[in-house]
Amino acid sequence: MSAQILRQARFALAACSSSPVRIAPRRCYSALVAARLQDDPHNLTAGPSHDAFGASAVDPPPENNHTGAPLSVLVEEVEEGEKPPNITRSSRNSKNGKKSAPSDTARTSRVEAYLASIHAAGIEPTLADLERCRPADHAHSSSPRYPVDYNALVDTLCRSFSKEQLRKFLQQWNPNCVWCRPNRRKLQYAEWIIEKMWNWPSLKDVERAKRDRTEVSVKSIPVTASQLFLILGRDGADLLEMSLEYNVHISLATHPLALRVEGLRGALSKLSDHLTKVKRSIIEEVFQLPTKIPIRPDMVQRISRLAEAYLENIGTEGMVRICAKNVRNLEIAKRLVSRASHELSHRSQPARLAYLPSPQAEFPVPITMFPNTYSLYPFLSPRSLPWTMNMGSAFRVRRVGEWLSHKLGEDIHVTGGLARGNGRILTATQSIVDLSDALFQKLPPNPPGQVVKASMGHILLNASSPAQRATLVPPLRGNRRFSDILTWIANNNVQSSFVPSLPAPLVSSSPTQQKIIHRLTYRALPALGEASNVVSPGFSNRVLYFEVTLDQPRPLTKSSSLPEEGATVQLDPTESQAGDDMLFDLNSPPECWVGSEVLTDLMMPDRPMDIRFAAVQSSYIPTGEEPIELRTYMTNLCTFLAGKDLDARQPDPPFMLRFGPDLFMLNTNTSVRQSVDLITIPGPASQPQDSSQSIRVVNESILDLESNQKSTHCEITCDDRTSQDDWRRFLHDCDRLSSATYRPIGSVTLQQTDNEDLS
Repeated sequence: MSAQILRQARFALAACSSSPVRIAPRRCYSALVAARLQDDPHNLTAGPSHDAFGASAVDPPPENNHTGAPLSVLVEEVEEGEKPPNITRSSRNSKNGKKSAPSDTARTSRVEAYLASIHAAGIEPTLADLERCRPADHAHSSSPRYPVDYNALVDTLCRSFSKEQLRKFLQQWNPNCVWCRPNRRKLQYAEWIIEKMWNWPSLKDVERAKRDRTEVSVKSIPVTASQLFLILGRDGADLLEMSLEYNVHISLATHPLALRVEGLRGALSKLSDHLTKVKRSIIEEVFQLPTKIPIRPDMVQRISRLAEAYLENIGTEGMVRICAKNVRNLEIAKRLVSRASHELSHRSQPARLAYLPSPQAEFPVPITMFPNTYSLYPFLSPRSLPWTMNMGSAFRVRRVGEWLSHKLGEDIHVTGGLARGNGRILTATQSIVDLSDALFQKLPPNPPGQVVKASMGHILLNASSPAQRATLVPPLRGNRRFSDILTWIANNNVQSSFVPSLPAPLVSSSPTQQKIIHRLTYRALPALGEASNVVSPGFSNRVLYFEVTLDQPRPLTKSSSLPEEGATVQLDPTESQAGDDMLFDLNSPPECWVGSEVLTDLMMPDRPMDIRFAAVQSSYIPTGEEPIELRTYMTNLCTFLAGKDLDARQPDPPFMLRFGPDLFMLNTNTSVRQSVDLITIPGPASQPQDSSQSIRVVNESILDLESNQKSTHCEITCDDRTSQDDWRRFLHDCDRLSSATYRPIGSVTLQQTDNEDLS
């Protein structure tokens, strides 16, 4: 064996002396040497062992690799000042027959000698040789075994290849990579090969991921008021969803305004990235209101909730800053804030009157002995209140009941009601006026196309302070005379709102003759230079109505064809949502009217319901002469109703349009389910003619497409107010509907019998 070692050493020295380039002493292990290690599976070194060299001599490789097989050259750098081993001493020990364990110096000398011969032959490692060092698989990055596999692979590459060879591997893989610079350390080249070429996670990333999975941390994310509102979502739903999705606890810090997030480090990082995207997606715009009147602070909050956009008043000239997550919410906020500003102006406020029945006809005893008293009672509606109304408190003026009286309110068969005209209609200054004059004094006398509509509902008084919270305590406490309440309303400028409601006979009735209507209502803006907040209530407003009647919807799915002609299904538009697979057809061409309207609210504290009267004088606009904006909208609406594009969104109606000299702004955009019903209200036995007369009532279930709020309307119409009979019949129908009382469910009516029958 010593003879073989001597031959190897002499061959290495001869090769080194004949080579013109001086080779630094290093150890190299080729694939040929690696193949000889297969007999010893316990040998963990990449080069040949002492036993391998001792068993057989290693012939120097040929000058050229004719087989073409890649040669894996394994290199480990040694110090520059290392001296060659004492080969004579090793051979002498072998000749003497002494078998000693090979030292590190001897092993290094043999490897250097062999690698010198390989280098002299001009053989260089290739990427294929590098791939032979790549394991077929490795442990998962979260496993404790992964760092062991990673370090073992780094050690293998560092011992197998030189620094220059590792750098050349990176250059061959990507010539433009920044990791190929020559001023790097050998360990860095090996790590970059493992991480960049073989896509192994780095130990730093593994350690960071481990901390993210196990360590709990607290992070403060600064936000502004607008960002906080949009991140919260409606009623905080979006923030709660984020908290559940990322499994973190989120709280609010006020000084400074920030979100305090507590959870795992990884969850905090993901949540922070998500919030950064949300902040970048926020759209901000400063909007000028058409009326140039700022809206109330409570309306700012309510519109922000409805439109899911942040609103803020800027100055006193009607400038509003709007922040939203998308363009759709931004447009909805513009429409709602403009509508609120216009509705809350004095120009659109209806006149407010009050009706008191005749005391002489109702009470046989003089009224001075037992005067009626009235009070403000809290009002709780089964439906949501109008969004333009102050939600803090709502009260209705009602007569205080008497314990010893079986009457719950006004008996119209005794007092005569509005039809007979025995009662008093008072203004805010307690002046007595005629109802007909109050309705039509702002309109031209006896023009064609003039009708009167009466809607049933309740007139509610709002709290004096818009910021007042919900309360059951009225702003005016105690039982008072009605004149005192009118004086308090006038002196404190108390605002009122009309809430439409169904009268008692229509609550349990089934609608008939239903049809679906899409209705747009526009109101004229004041002319340039005209103040919109100085006009007295009851002013005549210019209005424009646009209606299109839709046929009953037909179901349509992507996998089915259209149903046969005439097949229809019932659909309540107030219960359907945009995007349902339903087809609508136009039942008739659209209709458009323009004219003037006067609204008057009539408080009736002695009855269960109040009335809103609308005197309308309108003229029909022929088809094709509508505003160009409405014709364009109608074309887009027909395309949408055709159902060709099932993913299309319903078009938005024009917000502003001009017709004639007036500039109109959209007031309502609604979908209506309308039915015409004939109802009969039982009357007393002394007046059987009332029970035989039916009332024609238009019942509407309305969905506001802008605010997504639902409401119900019940109205009756007087088509010819110049006819005394029609006018009196109209007022009598109003009396019967407004005086009908609600009967609780399950109540039993006890009838009194004569004493003769009690035997």
